[in-house]
Amino acid sequence: MMKTLNYIKILASLLLAGAALSACLNDKLPEMQQAETFTMRVEAKKNSGTRALVDAGSTLTATWNLGDVVNVYKGSEKIGTLSPDKAASTAILSGAVSSVAEGDELTLAFGTPDNYATQDGTLEYIDANCNYAEAKVRVTGTEEGVVSTTAAAFVNAQSITKFTFSRSLKSVTISGGATDILVSLATPGTVAYVAMPGTEDKKTYAFDAYDAAGILMHGTKSAALANGKFYTASVRLVSGGVELFRESPWNTSGELSYDIPKGVRIKRATLVVNVYSGSAAPTYGASSTVTVSTDDGESEYNEILTCDNGSTDGTIYTVNDHTTKCYSDYQMIYDLTSSLQDLDGTSVRIAVTTTSIMDYSFDGRIKMIALVVVYDGGENDSFTYWLDTTQRWTKDENTLTFDTGSYAGQLRKARLLNIALSSALGDYQLNGNEMPEPEVLVVGPYFKFSEWNVLHMIQKNQATVLSSRPSSLSQFGSLKDVLTLLIYESE
Repeated sequence: MMKTLNYIKILASLLLAGAALSACLNDKLPEMQQAETFTMRVEAKKNSGTRALVDAGSTLTATWNLGDVVNVYKGSEKIGTLSPDKAASTAILSGAVSSVAEGDELTLAFGTPDNYATQDGTLEYIDANCNYAEAKVRVTGTEEGVVSTTAAAFVNAQSITKFTFSRSLKSVTISGGATDILVSLATPGTVAYVAMPGTEDKKTYAFDAYDAAGILMHGTKSAALANGKFYTASVRLVSGGVELFRESPWNTSGELSYDIPKGVRIKRATLVVNVYSGSAAPTYGASSTVTVSTDDGESEYNEILTCDNGSTDGTIYTVNDHTTKCYSDYQMIYDLTSSLQDLDGTSVRIAVTTTSIMDYSFDGRIKMIALVVVYDGGENDSFTYWLDTTQRWTKDENTLTFDTGSYAGQLRKARLLNIALSSALGDYQLNGNEMPEPEVLVVGPYFKFSEWNVLHMIQKNQATVLSSRPSSLSQFGSLKDVLTLLIYESE
């Protein structure tokens, strides 16, 4: 959790005309003609410090700088400017204003609003470009050409957070707020100061960071950031990663699109396509075409999905070195690593179509298009994964064993993702324990995608065993798991 440390406030007290000003005004002010232009003097206080924004450990202090300009507005009309008389925590702001009358509400504004999109991680940059503050005052008098007002308190119109990252980085993009913020650190390191618009509600912010070697790292942090406050936050960054993208067209054509993040290195990309032939009988067949489109062009993979054998007992028949048949489904596996590994910040479109072939009965509906992408995290890769793409049909129980016994990392997260292509939902056990309801469940025609957090079910230095069976609540008597992915994330 981010910890609120203190308010960033510019406390300003406006001195009233008369005795309060007499000590500061040794010379009589010139008589104003037509009462259109007035002298305004404001005692403005910031916290102690030696420059505009200073990190004092648990607080962020602020001071005035010579040359600072405070704009004065009546409504949307700018009517004058004020400037400090010295660089200090307390200074007198003075200047000329026009067109004011008793009872007017004025806005005093310092800095430029909404200038957060690009930053360099330093307080100096925030002070010069993002340190916007304003105060509302009401004019109580304009005697002898001197404006007197109610007291004013300047409050920054943004939060400022000191982020400490677990790894040294060169740049980071922060998303999840009102606008994405790109911070290109002036000096690569683990600390960055960032000005961010405040939020009323708690939000989850995503951090996509790059180190000096160009390795992409990710992190998240949840917080409610209030305008005018200073926070400190530690963000854990992890490199590498494994993602599963899936579609279930249940038609003779379908596609999956994937946007490759900019700056990542793809270590492995595996495409899995499953087509329903219509029956386990060898008299059913289809022709399939898989087209992979990228900025480098198109690659096409063609298959004749026929098999001289067929059964309804879960036997797996080999069609070729990347295609199997189980019951009525053909499953193709393609290694797309060489096609995708050199792409950067671009899109991939995978289109699948099926057509009939002569002398065979035809159905050809596509049950699944799935793409598993593994990112290269370099020497500090935080992810280990196990992928099984075997078609496992059963009326009783399936058992799948992952060789996790040799895993030596300090396990922080463990996720299990599974796709079943059958009418029934499944009942699942991990290491002999019933699994809870999945955190993510997507159900379509003959398609069930489930995702669990299984950290609490992992047994250290032991194999991980997944068991599945048709749900006792289902009227259907079989279950077919076709893709299971176990992902470990280390400290």
